[in-house]
Amino acid sequence: MHIHTQNMHPRFVPLTGAPEQLSDAWFAQRRGRLTGSKYSNLYFINSEEEYDEYYGIVWEGKPRPPFSEQAKQYMAYGRKHEDIALCAFLNKAPPVVGDIYVAESPFYPHTTSFLGASPDGTYAIYDGETLKEEGIVEIKCPGKTKRPYTTFKYYYVAQTYAEMSCAGMRNAIAISWGPNNMRAWRWKWDQSVWNIVCNMIEGFRKHVPYSEFVELQDKLLQVSKHVVDTAERLHKGNGFK
Repeated sequence: MHIHTQNMHPRFVPLTGAPEQLSDAWFAQRRGRLTGSKYSNLYFINSEEEYDEYYGIVWEGKPRPPFSEQAKQYMAYGRKHEDIALCAFLNKAPPVVGDIYVAESPFYPHTTSFLGASPDGTYAIYDGETLKEEGIVEIKCPGKTKRPYTTFKYYYVAQTYAEMSCAGMRNAIAISWGPNNMRAWRWKWDQSVWNIVCNMIEGFRKHVPYSEFVELQDKLLQVSKHVVDTAERLHKGNGFK
């Protein structure tokens, strides 16, 4: 997230001393680890060739194909609008979720050496001075449609679970923003979901035969769809305006 602190919401707490996003130090933290942004690709591997190729990219340092110019534009759009989306959420969310504060997130290395994650933020909800709930925040600003997701995309569920695990938190708020409205959802940690995510991680890391990978992929897809289909909607109607 590119944070412009002078424009941020008073309920936002910026992080100091962390490597700048996309800097050499930022990438170095992630090298050799399966990190949040890499999970979504696991849902879309459709051949043994793609499976072997992605294994090489994640675990063996093989160069990944360059992003298209259009993909770069979509990613730049998302990064540019993340802090806007967060401010919009903090303006609208308190009547729904309570006294909420969001902090910029560092990179969290997992106790397992090959995992790590950096959520778009972490949140805390208070009841007076009592901490009521805390969790991670994941923000998506679709650059292609410029509209928030109707339902949060299932292929980001493994990412949010990895972020919860790495950060040691057990709740997630997912936000999708567009210029005209915004939608948000919340889900709680479910150990059975994480078990399926872990089975996928371990199978992928061990480079199990492709037929076994397909079975793991199908289980991950099904449970991820269940998570987003049953998520608590924090918005009403077409979303926060």
